[in-house]
Amino acid sequence: MTQLLKQIKYRLDPKKGQPVEVIHQDKVVRLSWCYSDVLYSFLGIYTLGVHCVCHVGKKESSDSQLFATKEENDDYIYYVTNGKRYRQRLYSHNYMLSNFRNYHELNELAEMTRFIDNYESFGNLINVWPGCNAHKGQFNCLDIPEVYFNNKKIKPVSHLFYKEMTDGLDLSFLDEDNKYCSMVMDDFFNMTKEEYIEFLTYINTQIESRTEHYSSI
Repeated sequence: MTQLLKQIKYRLDPKKGQPVEVIHQDKVVRLSWCYSDVLYSFLGIYTLGVHCVCHVGKKESSDSQLFATKEENDDYIYYVTNGKRYRQRLYSHNYMLSNFRNYHELNELAEMTRFIDNYESFGNLINVWPGCNAHKGQFNCLDIPEVYFNNKKIKPVSHLFYKEMTDGLDLSFLDEDNKYCSMVMDDFFNMTKEEYIEFLTYINTQIESRTEHYSSI
C-alpha cells in the first residue's frame, strides 16, 4: 500500500490516531473553547468526492443521504442488523475502509493530498456549543458546515453564537455572500468533478487561513 493510501486509511479509521480536538487540546484550552469540533470531516468530504468524482452511490428523491449500490445492476447494497436489512449508507467508516482503494481518480487528486496534509491543522477546528458536534454529524449533511450552520433550523443559533467571535477570523462557512452557504445537499450531490475540486480548494484555503490566524497562540 502506498503512503498516500495509508494516510487515507488512517483518516477514515475512527480507531486510529487521535481526534484533531485532542491533538490541539492545549490550544483549545488557551482559547477558552469549552467545546470544539472539526470544521470539515474527512469522512464527509471524502464521501462527497467518491460520489462526485467516482460516480458511486445514489439517493432517492425524498432522501438527503447517499446509498451504496452494486455497480453491475445499480441495486442497493444492504447490511443486516438484528435480522433486519438496511440500505448501506455511503457515509460510513466501515464501507469506505473496505472500498477506498478503488477510488483511484479521487485519491490521486492534488487537492485531496492537500486536504490530507491540512486535516489535522488547528485551522480545521472550530468552537461549538454543547451537543453541536454530535448533532452536526447526524444531520444528513456529510458534516458540511456550510449546509449545517445555515440550515433554517440552526442558523439563528449559529449566527448568534459566532457573532462575537470574528476577530479577523475566517468564518466563510457563515458568509451569506459565499455561494456554498446557500447550497443544499442536492446541490453538492450534483457537483461535477471540476466543481468538487473547486470546493476542495476552497476548503483547503479556509483551513490554511484559519491556521495562520491562530499561528501565534
